[in-house]
Amino acid sequence: MRLHSSTKDIAPYLVLLALSVIMLAPVMSRAIDSADFKRHFNFAVDSNIVNHVRHPLFHETVRIYLGLMPSGSREHILLATALTFMAPVPLPIFWWLRRISRRQLPDYMLMLLALGLVIMSPITLWTENKYLLGYFNPVVYHNPTLNALRPFLVPLTLLSLLVFERMSARDLSRQALIVGASAAIMVLSTLAKPSYAIALLPGLCLVAGYRYLRKRSVDSALLVFGFCLPGVIVLGGLYLAAFTGVNEGRGIALGFLTVLAEYVPVWRIPIQLILSIAFPALVYLLFLSEARQHIFLNLSWVVFAVAAAIALFVIDRGWIWRTGDFLWTGYAAVFVLMFASASFIIEQYSLERESATDVRNLPGSRLSFRFNLVMLVFGLHVLSGVAYYFRTISEF
Repeated sequence: MRLHSSTKDIAPYLVLLALSVIMLAPVMSRAIDSADFKRHFNFAVDSNIVNHVRHPLFHETVRIYLGLMPSGSREHILLATALTFMAPVPLPIFWWLRRISRRQLPDYMLMLLALGLVIMSPITLWTENKYLLGYFNPVVYHNPTLNALRPFLVPLTLLSLLVFERMSARDLSRQALIVGASAAIMVLSTLAKPSYAIALLPGLCLVAGYRYLRKRSVDSALLVFGFCLPGVIVLGGLYLAAFTGVNEGRGIALGFLTVLAEYVPVWRIPIQLILSIAFPALVYLLFLSEARQHIFLNLSWVVFAVAAAIALFVIDRGWIWRTGDFLWTGYAAVFVLMFASASFIIEQYSLERESATDVRNLPGSRLSFRFNLVMLVFGLHVLSGVAYYFRTISEF
């Protein structure tokens, strides 16, 4: 009986993983033809450590596959590496949605929501460039190091929520496990790409400081040893690798909309920003009283605000500024914001269903209009993501 129950529980995850591979394989088989993938492949196989020390996780994964498939082509190696990082992304999303839905939604619906979150993009009005520049795009197929970061975003964010959990509920071994897991994922995510870490750490500290002043729960040990200390150490090392030695003269500078204004008319930038966050913004506005008390949603908004400021105001100093490396911070944070907003809506819907006394009233007059409206906007993001998916297939 126990074995049967375990098999039944793991089956949805296997199905979801298979669907994810089927969905992503066609688009990634085209995206690996991008200049970014080819450049990072060359960095990975180059014996000069300087060329791959800044993004070691993707490069080392390429080298592992080269060892496993010595006769494999570059395309096969890159596709295997890309799918290794991209295919598992829906799994922790599904696990979390399943947990908070309180069995009020069937697994197939939660799977579709997870896949929708993986593929959704900004609601696009202007699509004259294949990279959707000017938007904060939660899914980017052509950048290998951002792809390497994606499987860590949801687990890292969910672990960060434990910073605000009451510590007395944990024993010492559980606390040590949480700190160790947080530190490990913090290090791995930063080695994949530091973009999210440079927004998450300030965002976590801001929310923790606010809660501390309000005399609310803050797990200082987890904050310091699970996030801040490992994150700062790895970020410091990556900074030295990126901006010293052979890269002397490079650095970080301020430049208001400098990169985006190079590619997008300035008047369009605020519009495209709004279109990038239409779903989470509408969720917060329509559910304001509930949202203000929701730690996951508020943390995600604070981290996104930090990320947006970095993306819009910070640039590389030197000739490389046009590549817009700091834009990736906004891209990573908006994905987490979408996930947090979808989680909040599912939680509200499930609580409403659970508390209803008559199934004929579901989902209830208190929720139905707001729920339908935000899910309509969610659907527009998903449809834009489908369009971006096929545009990527056709343009690379």
